[in-house]
Amino acid sequence: MNPRRYHVIIDETALTIPLPDNTIMRDQLRHILTMAALPHITVQIMLRSAGPHGSRRCGFQLLSFPDMEGRDLLHVPHIAGESDIDDPDRIATARRLFDSLAALALSPRDSVRWIENLLITS
Repeated sequence: MNPRRYHVIIDETALTIPLPDNTIMRDQLRHILTMAALPHITVQIMLRSAGPHGSRRCGFQLLSFPDMEGRDLLHVPHIAGESDIDDPDRIATARRLFDSLAALALSPRDSVRWIENLLITS
């Protein structure tokens, strides 16, 4: 069985938050690099310089199940809990947003370089 594909876009801010002990963040960065090296995982970094975009206020997850065609799910965590949405139109809107975010973010290769540089400078 093939492993599930995973494509994540991480906002730069999440990786540059000052912490009392930068060991924790350095461990996280190393883990992200380890995961990014796997063939079924894509990591992209959204730089602050990309400007405002449709996902700064709220993250979301799109779940696709190849063995269950048409059963995609949009998962949205929010202040009151979380919502799972199976409406095809809302999923299509979220997919377009994700695709536009991926186009704005650093490429996977440049994202790895960016994380490596952050490790060196932190």
